[in-house]
Amino acid sequence: MAAIEEATARGRVLAIVVRTPEGHAPAGHQVTDVGELAAQAFADAVNSLARAVSPADRPVDGTAVTVTRPVPEREDRARTFLLLAAVLLLVASIPVTIGLAGDWTKAGHALLATLMGSWFAAFFGYAVRETYLLWWMPRHGITVRAEFSHYTNKTPVYRYTDTDGNSHEYRRESTAKPYVEVCFHPRKPEKAVASMSVAGRVGMSVLAPIAGGGLAFFLYLLIQIFIDVFTS
Repeated sequence: MAAIEEATARGRVLAIVVRTPEGHAPAGHQVTDVGELAAQAFADAVNSLARAVSPADRPVDGTAVTVTRPVPEREDRARTFLLLAAVLLLVASIPVTIGLAGDWTKAGHALLATLMGSWFAAFFGYAVRETYLLWWMPRHGITVRAEFSHYTNKTPVYRYTDTDGNSHEYRRESTAKPYVEVCFHPRKPEKAVASMSVAGRVGMSVLAPIAGGGLAFFLYLLIQIFIDVFTS
């Protein structure tokens, strides 16, 4: 708090001004798209605590004792909701269409195939993305050591520092170790994957074809059900 000159809230924008040496331009940090009441409450609390610091304890240059971290991009909830709604509508419409055609038994089979196919589709998309990152990151990313920090819901959490000095967290579903090597994206340092041997990456890459095979199988079943219902 000793490094902060003032915090201000203007609507959904929160600004924090850091102390700088006399004659230097003010240094500030800004957070946008926050709740108005939350921003005002935060600014009032920061200003109250900052005023309580003795002038003798205030640094001449607050920028020298502050650390900035990038704020992760907030998930677009509306887009996620629309995507989920579209998937549920698709899952429901396929068996209903077959049932209305006069065969509710095959509609039940179609519902099961659609649910399993949707699961394999999501798994396939995830596996393809992870496989791409596993091979792309070691060649184009930056490899660093991530030190064990703490547990979150029994999952080990590690911390690593990017080239700008910002700290990021990496979670790994495994037994905790003192440190792990991770590769992070040079332009998006918050995205990281565990450093693996070529054999390990080949083993993980098998998941994508398996998921793709499952997706193709249930898609084939759905096509066969449609053919049986609408051509018989």
